[in-house]
Amino acid sequence: MRSVECSRQSLAAHEIVRIHSKVLTDSGNIQKPACLDLKLHGDFTPPNPLDIPTAFRHLFRMIRLFTVAPSARQCLFSGFMLFLVCTGLSLAPGCRQRNRLVYPQEHWEWKTPESVGFSAEKLDAFAESAGGTGLVVHGGKLIFEWGDTTFSNDIASASKFVYTFLTLLAIEEGLIESLDDPVINWAPELQDLNADLGFKDRDITFRQLLNQTSGYGLTEPPGERFAYNDHATGFLAWLLFYRVYGLEPPQYDDILNSVVFREWIGFEHPFTALHSNTPRGRLRISARDLARLGLLHLRNGRWDTRQIVNRNLLQDVFSASLPMDLPRTRGVDAEEITDMRTLGGGKDAKNHLGSLGYFWWQNTVTPDGSRLLEAATPETRLAMGYGGKFAMTLIPEDDLIIIWFDVHHGEVWSPFDEIGRFEVNQMLEDVLSARQTGPSQPPAAPEPPDPF
Repeated sequence: MRSVECSRQSLAAHEIVRIHSKVLTDSGNIQKPACLDLKLHGDFTPPNPLDIPTAFRHLFRMIRLFTVAPSARQCLFSGFMLFLVCTGLSLAPGCRQRNRLVYPQEHWEWKTPESVGFSAEKLDAFAESAGGTGLVVHGGKLIFEWGDTTFSNDIASASKFVYTFLTLLAIEEGLIESLDDPVINWAPELQDLNADLGFKDRDITFRQLLNQTSGYGLTEPPGERFAYNDHATGFLAWLLFYRVYGLEPPQYDDILNSVVFREWIGFEHPFTALHSNTPRGRLRISARDLARLGLLHLRNGRWDTRQIVNRNLLQDVFSASLPMDLPRTRGVDAEEITDMRTLGGGKDAKNHLGSLGYFWWQNTVTPDGSRLLEAATPETRLAMGYGGKFAMTLIPEDDLIIIWFDVHHGEVWSPFDEIGRFEVNQMLEDVLSARQTGPSQPPAAPEPPDPF
């Protein structure tokens, strides 16, 4: 309750300062005074809270003592009001203890595993057993890694959530109106497809492609059945890069190397959809940069002071796994766009278990009555490939990100719904058992935007 009350007072303070600034600029010839050329942050805490009655006495005493122009008086009063509001915030219960969320800057910051209750010795033993590459992030800082976390890997389906992110980003930039837009507006090739099936593909939407219910390349109408279908995801990748973002195939990486990824989120290593050893549109990324994307999602689409994608849309994504009773495809092939490429797999790789949505696995209760990942908390989210041998796990309750690539080499974890989920669960249990204390407190909500 303390953090909620603090947030309410922070928002009120922002509104007071905004209104007062507007009064100044609208009431005369002066523009925003230089003394207001400051930015109020919700986590601002003056070191010595001021007694309010005394403050007012000092204010009016200064105005009486100094013979200044009216505009200067306004500036003086405005500066004082800004300070007064900040000071008032420091008096709210719980505000002084509030911490600003941490984000990596040019490089990741480190803290020791022991500083957040993990055993470095146990994490070392876990990494030795798992092999491959990986890392653990807590509270926006690295606490552990193994292998080469700077190398850009083909991480298979663990990167598919990026297509969801690119779709939400396209909505943010006005390239798409909503997830329910018919994709035929960008892919007129669907117009004449599957005439014998009533031209069913004319009705495919972005939402259905992201939820793998589009029926693309299969006989089912859109929305009727689920198919873990790499032909449909290949079509989605082509649709986003080529038609929505307007990039010719050799320029696909332009969006992956744009200001969003390089400057705002701060990617440090190659991020590419073009590699000679993988199908075009299939993504390669380093563990460290994947963790940055994971942190962005853990923070509800916000990176430091910038809201990159709509918070509400992203929360809808994380609360919208498929209905448990949605049937699986019958697997009967239908006509596809000529020369369209799969991202690597077939059209019916696994079932959704009522846990999959927008390429994220949610930790929901599955048909067997257990949670998808019994070792993890209810709000846990998983992006995974090759049955879970490549995975990123987000645990919001603990502000924790766990990533691994190519672990337990030589073992078969596919299909995920039958084998991999139990292997992933064991991996998470091993990591979390290295924690010597209870789960950490969840992070505070992101601060409201600056008023100026």
